Amino acid sequence: MDATPTIVPQQVSCTPPACAAGQSLTCGQADGCPGGCGTICSGPTVTPTPAVVAPTLTLTSSAAEIKVSEQVTFTGKSAGVGNPQYTLALQAASLNSIVAYSVTAGQTLPAQADTTAAGLDLVSATATQTDVTFVVKVALASGPVKATLATTGEVAGPGGAFVSGGSSAPPLTVNVTGNPAITVELAGTPTDVVVGQEFQISIPNVAIDTPPARAFGLTVDNGTTKQTLLSAPFDAERNKTLLSQPAPQGAMFELVDAGWFEGYVDFTLKALQPSKVTITAYAEGDVSGKSEPITFTVNAASAGGAGGGTGATYTVKAGDTLFSIGRALGVDWTLLASANGIGEPYLIHPGDTLAVPAAGGAGKYTVKAGDWLYKIARELGIDWAELARVNGLTAPFLVYPGDVLTLP
Repeated sequence: MDATPTIVPQQVSCTPPACAAGQSLTCGQADGCPGGCGTICSGPTVTPTPAVVAPTLTLTSSAAEIKVSEQVTFTGKSAGVGNPQYTLALQAASLNSIVAYSVTAGQTLPAQADTTAAGLDLVSATATQTDVTFVVKVALASGPVKATLATTGEVAGPGGAFVSGGSSAPPLTVNVTGNPAITVELAGTPTDVVVGQEFQISIPNVAIDTPPARAFGLTVDNGTTKQTLLSAPFDAERNKTLLSQPAPQGAMFELVDAGWFEGYVDFTLKALQPSKVTITAYAEGDVSGKSEPITFTVNAASAGGAGGGTGATYTVKAGDTLFSIGRALGVDWTLLASANGIGEPYLIHPGDTLAVPAAGGAGKYTVKAGDWLYKIARELGIDWAELARVNGLTAPFLVYPGDVLTLP
């Protein structure tokens, strides 16, 4: 007799449902949900916290190397920052000079001149929520210029709230080559210069913060001989005063003094020989430039304009002062004023004829309100350091109204 067959129940499996965040699988059946069948999701759903997006910022330039006086464009791209303000910082390595320009999204900046010695001028700047462009002209600095871009604004914080934040882009460097050409000019042409006379030549429009690598000078040419009169570089310790230079054998002029002032360099020259001369001013160092030449004639000293004996006369010329005349003639200027009945403010005019007294002793000067040692020395045509030494003045070289100074 055949055996009765055994019936094996078929195993059934089910794929459990995918539950939302915060829920779990539970079984709602009495048989225990074999094979996962009958399981359900239970529990409240939870909204997940959004991931915090870190702000990013990149910086690129239109060129890795430019020449002085050319433009370069810096472009930044930002993400993750709302209402951003962009700041581009530029540092000229050769001058250790830093300038920064800032622009906000939706804003356009006009041209701005760099007030430092580097001359990193802003041509324009525009910004949106995600992009910024700075156009910069390198007017003076040569060598590497380091650019750094940063942004500040609103960034997403934990829990989705916005907080203040920002980002910085990796810095980049643009190399600037060549020495910039600057405008050099001479102020006026000397007239009626005679041998033995001191007179001034000025180079105007010189920035007071001119870097130490820069110097100005004069070249003199009479057709057969050339002479160079070079100012030393700017020296704050000498109170913007430059040292005089002894005249070499056969020189046309002696450099009596040269000084830096607010906006110009002043040369005091003494004519040594009669000649028709051409003078050109120039700049050297971290810049280059040359002025248009000026030409004038140095005349031989006349009997009335030379010497300092009793009975001699002198005819005043343009640019003369009592002190410059007295110094050229070897006569104390106060005696010259007294002999001609000239009192304060000691005005003389071209064409005046002055009686020249015999040489006397040292003169005096009474300090007035607004005077300072270098100003007094410059007006009188003497070296300020020598004026300080004669009067026993040391740093900070203070003088006061009413002080009576002995002139060297």
